[in-house]
Amino acid sequence: MPDQGQVRHERKGMPVYGNHSHRADGNGAFHNTRPMHHPVRHLVTIAALLAASAVMAETTERPWYVGAALGKTQVEDFSSNSVRHDFILGWRPVSFLAVEASYINLGRFEDASAPDPLLLINGFGGALLGFLPINDRVSAIVRFGLHKLDIEHNYEGYEPKLARIVGVGAEWTLRERLAVRLEFQHIAGITDRHANGKYEAIGLIAGVLYHF
Repeated sequence: MPDQGQVRHERKGMPVYGNHSHRADGNGAFHNTRPMHHPVRHLVTIAALLAASAVMAETTERPWYVGAALGKTQVEDFSSNSVRHDFILGWRPVSFLAVEASYINLGRFEDASAPDPLLLINGFGGALLGFLPINDRVSAIVRFGLHKLDIEHNYEGYEPKLARIVGVGAEWTLRERLAVRLEFQHIAGITDRHANGKYEAIGLIAGVLYHF
């Protein structure tokens, strides 16, 4: 005799006993009527919760920082002996991500074909930085930023285009509030008010950051 939890089915003249969660269609085939579980969905949910927990665990105690940097940048078709300087305001809410606003002054460059031989290249902008820890004090960094950098000729009514800045480097934490940074950058899309051209540049900069 079948158990109460089983139901008797006829299939090609032979009795077949199965769990009540299975049903036979008109062709004698059995179909599972029990709701199917989705292990992938569960894994995604667990991974999302773990990621959220990790982000919360890596929240920085002093997310804001200010900094200054000095360096040397070479712009194509121009020559210069001046020193680049940057001023930085940053926000690093978690250990692996930061947002920065900065003023960049690449210095004065010589261009014999321009009305003013010494041309200033500067501008404001922002960047998104990613951090990859190497050890407790050192992290590799990558940068993508947009700045309104242009070559000034003192012309009125000109709006500079956005220049793209991509950088790679490293940051060392010296003390709880103090860090230093070394970075190589590539800049594309520096606009020229006089010639209406665009130029590229490469540079190496070193900076000091103070967290608060």
